Parts: sequence; C-alpha cells; structure tokens
Amino acid sequence: MNRSKFATMVFAALIAIGSVGCAKKNEVAMEVPPVVKAPELPDEKVSPIAAVEEKEIIIRAIGMGVIPESSMSPAQALAMGKRAAIADAYRQIGEKIYGIKINATDTIKDMVTKNTTIRTEVNALIRNANIEETVCKDGLCQVSMEAKIDREIWKRFLAAY
Repeated sequence: MNRSKFATMVFAALIAIGSVGCAKKNEVAMEVPPVVKAPELPDEKVSPIAAVEEKEIIIRAIGMGVIPESSMSPAQALAMGKRAAIADAYRQIGEKIYGIKINATDTIKDMVTKNTTIRTEVNALIRNANIEETVCKDGLCQVSMEAKIDREIWKRFLAAY
C-alpha cells in the first residue's frame, strides 16, 4: 500500500467519524428542552394556605381500649372497648394541651427502695374533638381523634398562666 492511498483512507475515516460525531451532537442538541422561566411565587405573608394554617392548631391522638372478655354480650364488650379507647384518646389530647400532674412517693428502708408509687392526673376541658377512625379487632379497639384549637384563644389561655 502506498502513502497516498493510506492518507486517503485515513482522511476518509476521519471525515466519517467527524460527520457521525456531528450528527450525534445535533441529535443531543435537539433533545434538550427549551428553557422555561419559572412562575413567580406569591409573597408568603399573603398566601391563603399560610393564613389557614396559622389560624388553627390541630392536636391528634390515638386511644386504645381492651375489649373485655367477661361481659353480657359481644355487643356490650365491643361498646366497652370502644368507650375505653375514646376515653384514652381524650386523656392524651388533654395531656398535650394542659400537661400532666404527677405525684410520686418512694419508700426507702435501709437505703433500699421498698415501694414506689406514681400517680398521674389530667384535668382538662376538651371541646370540638372529632373521632376520625375506629378499628376494633383481636380484642383491641383503636380510635384516632383530633381536636382543633383556635390559635388566638390558645395564646390568651397560655398568657393567663
């Protein structure tokens, strides 16, 4: 093979590679989507969603109650388990809103704890609590509850303490 034929083949190969590369570059350039300007967001202070969220505080709780085995009928057992779950959910909401009063006593003799008693108490007034879901199975009732509290009333209540 002489030099001129070799140079011609190399030159033809380079042109072929270059044109394939250009075609790929053009294809890639065509696949890129045009630049779109992002929409302007409204001012956060004026947003209606923020105003709604700031107006109310939502407190959620999940109460649980055991369905008793010794009852007059299965319906009574179910009703008692559901009532226990509702009372537990109310207690949890009361704890979250007002807090818990705890009384504890320890009996110590010869530097060893003999007896420990812990008593908790919740004293709360809860209004507008809604039961969202009730599930009873396998001897247990579970109640999902939420209470909505107006933020301004809550601020005035806390300022009194």
